[in-house]
Amino acid sequence: MSNKTTEKPQGSSEGLLADIWSSIFTPGVNGSVVKVMNISFIAALASLGFLAFATGGNIHAIIVLVITACLFVAINLLVKEMEKIKAAEEATETKKEN
Repeated sequence: MSNKTTEKPQGSSEGLLADIWSSIFTPGVNGSVVKVMNISFIAALASLGFLAFATGGNIHAIIVLVITACLFVAINLLVKEMEKIKAAEEATETKKEN
């Protein structure tokens, strides 16, 4: 028997739910979590948009729709900035090694 521990490459996947579950225990943002989050926000925006339409432009539905859209944009911007910071840190580590 071999005592080697094999790490899975980051691109490999056992499934979407397994990726989300494993992201709980790893630092940073997992691509699967971002994907599910975006799908959830799109579904929320669609349902709130329908609600605003069905209620004849109820101000409360419109406000919640706008707040949800702003939150969706803000979270995606935050994720992009975190990716930039991570890439910069990796570049710095690479320069230190050389």
